[in-house]
Amino acid sequence: MALFESLNEETKMSRIMYYRKVNTSGLPKEKRAFLNEMKKLYQLTDSSVVGKKMTLEVRNRKWIEYVRTRQVEAGMVR
Repeated sequence: MALFESLNEETKMSRIMYYRKVNTSGLPKEKRAFLNEMKKLYQLTDSSVVGKKMTLEVRNRKWIEYVRTRQVEAGMVR
């Protein structure tokens, strides 16, 4: 967390974190519309897991599949 807190306000990561947490009530319509669009763009939802908890077994299986796929793509294995 300390690494994020030490970021300059002008970095992209700082702006994204700001967009995700900013309260838009009381702001002018144009500013509110812009911020709501940014919130939508940078939201952390994955439609395949929203409202679901993934078991450790499923997570590990998916991770192994991902690593194998990346190894094949990189030509490390067949």
